[in-house]
Amino acid sequence: MSSAISSSTPSATGSSTSGSAAANAVITSTGIGSGLNISAIVSALTTAEGSAQQTQITDQQNTLNAQLSAFGTFSSALSTLQATLSTLENPNELAGFSATVADTSIASATTTSQAVAGQYSLAV
Repeated sequence: MSSAISSSTPSATGSSTSGSAAANAVITSTGIGSGLNISAIVSALTTAEGSAQQTQITDQQNTLNAQLSAFGTFSSALSTLQATLSTLENPNELAGFSATVADTSIASATTTSQAVAGQYSLAV
């Protein structure tokens, strides 16, 4: 562990060396004599801070992508609903029934607005 020793000589005005000059001497002295790899420490701290910011940006991007996907799904479902509702605007389509016969040479079938939904069979 190193220590910084600074000395000051009074100037003509009676003040000592500035505080920042002494602080710079301490930082420089500590870095040189401590055996610490200051460059690696600064690099690691910078990388760690950048990594945290990148993680936050990635999380925000994932959230926005999920919201965009949900909006697309909602928009598609809304379009389907609108297409279905246009069919329901016509009362005849809403209350209408249809009747089909497998062999039209044997029978025919029709419906009215009073028809009851169901499957019916005809035995001949």
